[in-house]
Amino acid sequence: MTAHTSRYRYLAEPAGLDQIGLALSGGGVRAACLGLGALQVAEESGVLARTRYVSAVSGGSYTAAAFMAARAETRRSPLPPGAVPPWSKGSPEEAHLRRNLRYLGEDWSDIFLSGARYALGMLVNLVPFVAAIALAGAVLGGAYSVTRVLAVDHDVLAGRFIGQRWALAAAVAVIAVLLEMRVRSRAAELLTRRLALATVTALVLPDVIAVSTRVLDSRMFDLSATTRLAGLVVVLAVIAVYVFRSQWLLSFSGPRQLLRRLLRLLFSTAMAAVLILPTLLLAAQVTQLSPVATAVIAVTAVAVLGVFAMTVHANDTSLHDPYSRRLNRAYVVRTGLGERGDEGMLRLSQVHLADMHADGLPYLLLCASVNLREDESAAGEGCASFVFAPDYVGGAAIGEAPPQARAAVPDAASLVAASGAAVAPNMGRYTNRASRMALALINLRLGLWLPNPVGGRPPGRLTSHAPQWFVRRWHRPGPLTTWREALGNLSVRHRYVFVSDGGHWDNSGVVELLRRRCRTIFAVDAAVDVHRVGNLLRVISLARTELGVEFEADGRLLTSKEPVERIRFAYPDDTPDSPANYLVLVRTHISDDMPSDLVALAADRGAFPCHSTVNQFLRARDVDAYVALGRWLMQRGLLAADLLPAGLDARVPANGASV
Repeated sequence: MTAHTSRYRYLAEPAGLDQIGLALSGGGVRAACLGLGALQVAEESGVLARTRYVSAVSGGSYTAAAFMAARAETRRSPLPPGAVPPWSKGSPEEAHLRRNLRYLGEDWSDIFLSGARYALGMLVNLVPFVAAIALAGAVLGGAYSVTRVLAVDHDVLAGRFIGQRWALAAAVAVIAVLLEMRVRSRAAELLTRRLALATVTALVLPDVIAVSTRVLDSRMFDLSATTRLAGLVVVLAVIAVYVFRSQWLLSFSGPRQLLRRLLRLLFSTAMAAVLILPTLLLAAQVTQLSPVATAVIAVTAVAVLGVFAMTVHANDTSLHDPYSRRLNRAYVVRTGLGERGDEGMLRLSQVHLADMHADGLPYLLLCASVNLREDESAAGEGCASFVFAPDYVGGAAIGEAPPQARAAVPDAASLVAASGAAVAPNMGRYTNRASRMALALINLRLGLWLPNPVGGRPPGRLTSHAPQWFVRRWHRPGPLTTWREALGNLSVRHRYVFVSDGGHWDNSGVVELLRRRCRTIFAVDAAVDVHRVGNLLRVISLARTELGVEFEADGRLLTSKEPVERIRFAYPDDTPDSPANYLVLVRTHISDDMPSDLVALAADRGAFPCHSTVNQFLRARDVDAYVALGRWLMQRGLLAADLLPAGLDARVPANGASV
């Protein structure tokens, strides 16, 4: 890695004119098919052979990984004469994808087992939450029972020594304020604040427990407890649906923004109550139990947490593995291998990072996001870039390491699923506290826990002398990391990092090509916002902040409907004599000079070319249309960059006939 200024970090030295990069954006199956068409044309034109890097994000990585792995495989095992190259136009791999478009749920039995597995995983995921709540309630209730600050008075639980406790809490707050003004160390400042908050909370919590038990007493309401609980669940579910649906959307309406903020605040409060209220109520019950019963509850909770920490891996209970196995069904590397592989196929699950590159091929960059604390990320967004490449794993924010240095790097199917893990408690710039806790509780996680490429913090004294099998199991992601997901406490210093969809940081894949100093970048953008500029605006912002790259882009781009735009940019150390750098942006705007069937399909009031990313069940006609659109856009992009060979140029007639 080279540092060209005090803050901009690059992964390559200044390159020549022919440093070409191809970026395939995210967008589910829509982006996968669009990117496939672009890759086919790049190969047919000879530009792929001149390309240094291919970066792919989320849906774009589905076909990019299969395509590039197939090319590397054919370099090692050449095709027989006359054979169709894998994933080329009309290939058996294309036909296999069309036959397996319902890979997420092939039939009712598959859907049933998927639902059953999710339910089982959610139950297993909830056990540590329940055990932790039981432990906290037992400790609080036992402590308040021994100190007698909570007691039953006339069949009502009430706090004692109220005046003394609140006066002491006020004194602690004053002392903390005075101490904070004197400390100079950041660590001492944090310790002072946290100790003060913990002490004040412990002093006033008995009154909160007493009030909570009274408010939740069913005698205070006419409705039964069951009816009230059912009503609260329904209201919470409605609010949750609205919060989740609005999480990725922009709104310029003042009243709508205010409503969204109020609902998110209400939902956040409800999620906090889901964890806090049971703890308080259990603490209230424990104050009325014997010390032996309290100890039994605490010991049982600790035992459950210990067993789960040693036996349950956080990746095993998430939806990541089912997701990667289903992607593995449709996006195969090669077919027609006879007795080799699974049913004569080479699948992504049989391919690793080192297998995805061969001499004469571009380096494939599978772009994901690593979730961090807000103070560890560049823009306070709680995420940074994380790349899976044949020669390294990691990112500029946390460091890089060769794949061989981290033996737990999984197969290509898992890496593609991680790059496309759109839904998780922590989703980088899309994370909000309202949904983070809910998604963690219901175990809606597609992301992947991976060993920190740079190792994280060293082993502690307590585990340094323990057997290695115990240390490995104790440190791997388990109940503690699930709580970290729920609370957003994910750090670059931890031994494991949580990796999610690359679109949570940069949905275009362009920034990683800029980091490698590509001079000509083709960006296949599958964005579906009205003006198709959402990804581009993000690129311009990240490039300026992280790399000092400036784009010559004006406000015209916000309203332009041109499917192909060529935008000039400059690196911070470029001089007037440096070669020109261009971003060739191809977008899904439909124009009259496109093939007539694509224009007609877009005018048919259907979803094309803006199918939702959530829609993973496209029809064969839609898949063919997106592949054809990707081919047309890439040809026009090559033409804009003056890289289209004459033979291919002749195949883009002015009358818009099918390519």
